[in-house]
Amino acid sequence: MQRYREDKRKNGHKTGLFMRIIIFGGTTEGNEAALRLSGEGHEVVASVATGTGARAMKEYLAGKKGSKTGEKADRIKIITGRRELSELKSLTESFDICVDATHPFAERITVNLKKACDQTGVGYIRLLRKKTGELPAGIRAEWAEGPEEAAKCIKSYIDHESGNVLLTVGSKEIERYAGNADRGRLLARVLPAAESIEACLRIGIPQRNIIAAWGPFSRELNLAFMNQFDIGMLVTKESGKEGGFEEKAEAARIRGCRLVIIKRPSEDGVSFEQLLRSITDMSTICVANRRIGTGKRKMTENGVVKVYLTGFGTGDAGQLTGEALERLRASGLILGPGRLLRKAAGLLSEKGGDPGMNNSVIHAGESSEGLSCGQRRLTEIKTYTKDALDMITAYIGEGNKAPVSVLYSGDCTFYSGAVGLSKLLSENGIEHELVPGISSLQYFAARLKESRQDWRLLSAHGRRIDILKEVCGGKSVFLLTGGFAGAKGILKELTQAGLSELGAAAGVNLSCPGELVYKDNVKGVYEKLCALEAASGTGGDTREERDLQEGLIVLLIYPDKACEYRGPGILDESFIRGERPMTKQAVRALIMSRLRVCERDVVLDIGAGTGAVSVELSMAAEAVYAIERDEEGIRLINGNRKRFGAWNLRVIKGEAPEAFGGLPESLPVSKVFIGGSGGRLADIIRHINRRWPKAHLCLTAVLLETLSGSVSLLEELGYDTEADQISVNHFEKTGTKHMLRPETPVFLIMAIPKEKGFSPKPVKL
Repeated sequence: MQRYREDKRKNGHKTGLFMRIIIFGGTTEGNEAALRLSGEGHEVVASVATGTGARAMKEYLAGKKGSKTGEKADRIKIITGRRELSELKSLTESFDICVDATHPFAERITVNLKKACDQTGVGYIRLLRKKTGELPAGIRAEWAEGPEEAAKCIKSYIDHESGNVLLTVGSKEIERYAGNADRGRLLARVLPAAESIEACLRIGIPQRNIIAAWGPFSRELNLAFMNQFDIGMLVTKESGKEGGFEEKAEAARIRGCRLVIIKRPSEDGVSFEQLLRSITDMSTICVANRRIGTGKRKMTENGVVKVYLTGFGTGDAGQLTGEALERLRASGLILGPGRLLRKAAGLLSEKGGDPGMNNSVIHAGESSEGLSCGQRRLTEIKTYTKDALDMITAYIGEGNKAPVSVLYSGDCTFYSGAVGLSKLLSENGIEHELVPGISSLQYFAARLKESRQDWRLLSAHGRRIDILKEVCGGKSVFLLTGGFAGAKGILKELTQAGLSELGAAAGVNLSCPGELVYKDNVKGVYEKLCALEAASGTGGDTREERDLQEGLIVLLIYPDKACEYRGPGILDESFIRGERPMTKQAVRALIMSRLRVCERDVVLDIGAGTGAVSVELSMAAEAVYAIERDEEGIRLINGNRKRFGAWNLRVIKGEAPEAFGGLPESLPVSKVFIGGSGGRLADIIRHINRRWPKAHLCLTAVLLETLSGSVSLLEELGYDTEADQISVNHFEKTGTKHMLRPETPVFLIMAIPKEKGFSPKPVKL
């Protein structure tokens, strides 16, 4: 795909290069950035979350027509929709630059955009909103770290003072701000969109208390709202000038009401002026890389600079292969992390290189100005995608002909960033090859004198894994963990789950001075790493100590014998059950079939009883949270968890729906089974619908009234429902005869949000 357009200007003017830029906005600064960059000739696509945001942007652009900056406003394409990580990757990969101009409190989209751009190699720039200035003198302000802390302030005010509370925090998380406060004294100012108003009504805010209006709001209009509705407390986010913060604060001061401000999350990024300079710099680099052919850029006119993505081995220079050493000797630019560059510099000084090559190490943040093309540069990089590509293209643009080597620890094909950079280099027409090295996996297995062919191979280095799920598989689990913090975190999680006696081994500083290969149980390895970290010093005073702190630590967790049986349909008599009733084998089988639990699902089991359903769910899901109120039930669930090695099963003591408060705030629950409700089924379903609106529900019932009531409520809340009636008879011998012994008939109710619905066709495997 041709992603750049050259602007060949005449009369000696500088040649520029226009780029494809996608801006994620829905904010004032996003609109301004789109308008300015489009005006400079770039191809701009603006992505906003909702139709309301799209309409607001169109109105903004329409108002700019006729002005100098608005000449090319019609060329801006606006797209809408909320997207997950996989969708963001597909959307952004056809662009040169991604500008994140989303709201400062929209943290999830920012995290996902960074990941998407890092994985696709697209340039990512975070546009920051200007910080809030000093508050007006005499204002009664208090700061809150988040919605829950603000909710406590609101509850305290309503319980002890007169007057109403005005929420100007949007509708997305309004339930968290409202907390347990009296809804009759809460007013919400939201956008005049159906989904915003419905969010307020859903949590019980009276219709008369909803102010649906477009901003911006002047100081006078804010004050008029406060006077009209007897506002004694105003709740707002630290959203800066663009979010109308100054006008709200000044109105609160004049009114004399309390102002609760939710602190803005801290983040790195650039100002509007820095954004424009950054994009100009990127365009300049692209000009240096003259293009030929269809959509790919050749790096030099005469000859091709080759790039080697090189596996450096486990750390010691002696682990470097002969092929890799030859590539390093020929290279004029070597990129990589500082600890590998220091080893490479020492090796090249010892082994020699091309005549006239000086091994000059340039650390991150230092300038390479003043080095001639005849000097070898060993330059530290912080990221392997954007930093490396920018340095390679700049190096080639200077007219250098010597190859470039990019160093990776271990093997460049095993959990390595080399694959991402390889894709970028291919897209940009840069010839390159991967030079394999000895991985920490190979070295560690050799040091342990064990075969690695049956190990499960994972990386927790910058990745999220559920270690409790992974150790349930009956295989030894090998983990790349990064430094001490990552390795200790995994071992600590296993210990807290009651797995401190599992066998474990750790490899630290492999193949280097101070190497440690230690084998014990989880507890012993954890203690050993703590002692080693303390001995190496915090932060590191020497380079050797810093290398140890930054270096890779690998772990091996040996399987628990209890994990050997992982199949569904466990016999009823295999469970510890005491005198409590238990969901029978046939019913459990149908529950698993209807819920279609997969390895990425997070599942709730409400009213878990003996934990029989929880155990079977844990064998298929990423994580299961079993909620049970009775002490005997808790004891039985923990006993069955241990018996079957269901370590990814967490037990929560309490009664639903209140027990939901003990779950992690951002827990992405996707499936829910309700086996017991304690007579509070309607409350439980409503809470699930509010907190996890996309979750699939499955519940059992033995009474017709429960069946009828639950189906009616679920359909009222917008679910598609199906129900099965299960009658099971067991073949039983009585004397010399045989008869069928029936179990109590059970209704199984399945509910799926309407936007997903039931699949009319079988799932293709």
